Amino acid sequence: QYFPAHIQESFQIGIGLSSLVSSLYRDVTKMVMGTTIVPSTNVYFGLAACTLAVCLLALGKLLSLNITQRAIQKQRESKEEASPLLLESTANNDYCTINRTQVYYQIWRNELIVCVNFALTLSLWPAIVTQIPSWQYQGTTNWTLILLTLFSILDCSGRYMTQLLYNPFDTSTIGYAVALRIVLAPLLMACATGWLHHDGLSLLLVALLGWSNGYVGTLAIVLVSDCVDASS
Repeated sequence: QYFPAHIQESFQIGIGLSSLVSSLYRDVTKMVMGTTIVPSTNVYFGLAACTLAVCLLALGKLLSLNITQRAIQKQRESKEEASPLLLESTANNDYCTINRTQVYYQIWRNELIVCVNFALTLSLWPAIVTQIPSWQYQGTTNWTLILLTLFSILDCSGRYMTQLLYNPFDTSTIGYAVALRIVLAPLLMACATGWLHHDGLSLLLVALLGWSNGYVGTLAIVLVSDCVDASS
């Protein structure tokens, strides 16, 4: 939580993209290999391993770039220049040691909000989402893939929208947004059990679950930093 807000938002977008890529891999392997579960699973995890290897190679290449090395060197020099001032300040008792207990006291409520938000999402996705049947096209075999992919697309877009949309929430009101998402739980369970039986409604609720998870979840994490005093 010690990174600036835009860095936190970028982290969350990266997480959303990884989930989206995983969903696309799953879609491709299922569509190409059909009901052959073991081969399609092997291909899926093979693609995931290759993607991880490519990412590691890209990270190594990024760190070796001249612009990266200059940025790292500049950061080291700035730290070295600040060290004498920090020692002098400490000697004069001007340096204030961070009280970790005080920091925990300031952030625990919002950290709890983050936990509740993601606990709600993980209780519905993928367990409940994959149990929602297609009522209008009962013979389709790709309905579950459609729902999972829809969730991933909207989750990723919700994370990205935190950089574009006006943020109406602060540290004291973000909990209301998370509480509002709880309404999705009984509605999605009603879709899975047949109390609500329309594909359009199922698609809408899964889309809302994904988008709100990305948007509200990212804001909840970013706002935790605002709970801490500037001195801490």
